[in-house]
Amino acid sequence: MEAEGLELRRAGLGDAPALALHRLELVRAVKDRVPEGEDGLLREMEGLIADGLGSDELAAWICLDGMTAAASGAIAFPMDQGQREEERLGQGEALLLGMYTRPAYRRRGLGTSLLALAIGEARARGARAIRLQPTELGRPIYEAVGFRDRGRDMLLEL
Repeated sequence: MEAEGLELRRAGLGDAPALALHRLELVRAVKDRVPEGEDGLLREMEGLIADGLGSDELAAWICLDGMTAAASGAIAFPMDQGQREEERLGQGEALLLGMYTRPAYRRRGLGTSLLALAIGEARARGARAIRLQPTELGRPIYEAVGFRDRGRDMLLEL
């Protein structure tokens, strides 16, 4: 997709640094502070994203304004359900994560476009539902496509 001079495309391994930076920017915005050990956290995120993209456990998209990453998002299809009990996904659920649009690019439909790509990917892979932990800013976008509030998270049944 190209609109208003922006290019929205599937992310590859070479995009892991930009995706990690966006994830860090999202963490900063949600926590309203710079995370402790930010440099190490950025490198760790980049490695996890690259591993996910390389294993096909993660699908991601990036929206570019020239060389600047304006927005990004990803959906995970976890193969390892070893996380804490309260964070465990149900069978056949995908996890939407890292949805972030830089402030200067908001209100252009980028988040909605990224969300549509993620939902399409989940359907194509046979997921039965998508789970996410929304920010207050993103909640209206998710509600508009049918995600339902489940306390700490939201769920879209496919």
